[in-house]
Amino acid sequence: MSKNSSLNIQDTKFDKNQLRNKLVIFVSIAVLAIHNLIFLNNFKINLPFAADWNDVFNPVFFFITEGNFTFFENKVSHVIAFPKLLSYPNFLFNSFDVGNLYYFQWIIMSLTILVFYLIIKQTDKKLFWTLIPISAFVYNPLTTSAYWSLAILGWIFQMLGITATIYFLNKKSINLQTFGGGISTAIFSTFSILIGAVSWFSGILCG
Repeated sequence: MSKNSSLNIQDTKFDKNQLRNKLVIFVSIAVLAIHNLIFLNNFKINLPFAADWNDVFNPVFFFITEGNFTFFENKVSHVIAFPKLLSYPNFLFNSFDVGNLYYFQWIIMSLTILVFYLIIKQTDKKLFWTLIPISAFVYNPLTTSAYWSLAILGWIFQMLGITATIYFLNKKSINLQTFGGGISTAIFSTFSILIGAVSWFSGILCG
């Protein structure tokens, strides 16, 4: 057998192993994502509950009945501007049915996993396997087990914002577009919940 033939056989085996590994990673993440989606579909509730009621429903109610505009009112030290911004129109046009916000949570989680994938792709592709444990944490049903439709959005938004900031500012060449993207996602994270301010520190470290 010639040397070239041996190299071709080795390359073919290597490609097959790579394809198998990618398939295992993809299937594992898909199972976790589908499991979380089924959980949300089966256990969602269609009205503001617990923290959602006090933090979101009451401000809307008093705005309608008394004209008190409390959009920028803090929850303790949290500024949950972006979760409110996306939830208020849903309250208005969906008769305060918040069931669809649970599916929105799943979309944000999936976008976060996608950003994790892009970060790993631009750093070290050998670490793709880490997407499995990351997905296990992100898609963990305990994340939404408190039945909060809006209050949990702040935590999920900051997760997406921080990872997106790292993605933009971790690029080899940072131009005005990537820098603007990093600043935008950092602002998005900060004004979703207090801990989102961590995105600025992660951005500085990446820069």
